[in-house]
Formats: sequence, structure tokens, C-alpha cells
Amino acid sequence: SHALKLVPRNNCHASDNHPKEVAPFEFVS
Repeated sequence: SHALKLVPRNNCHASDNHPKEVAPFEFVS
């Protein structure tokens, strides 16, 4: 398992579909 994973702060869109719109990522454990 990954200890840290990048997740889009805006969960309304998938990063695959809108990478630029979810640009601000944050690390979550």
C-alpha cells in the first residue's frame, strides 16, 4: 500500500479527465 497518495482537492472531477482543473494536489496518508 502507498503511505502517501496524491488526491485532487476537488473531487468533483477525475484527475484523468481534468488534470488542470484539479491541479492543486495535497498529500494524504
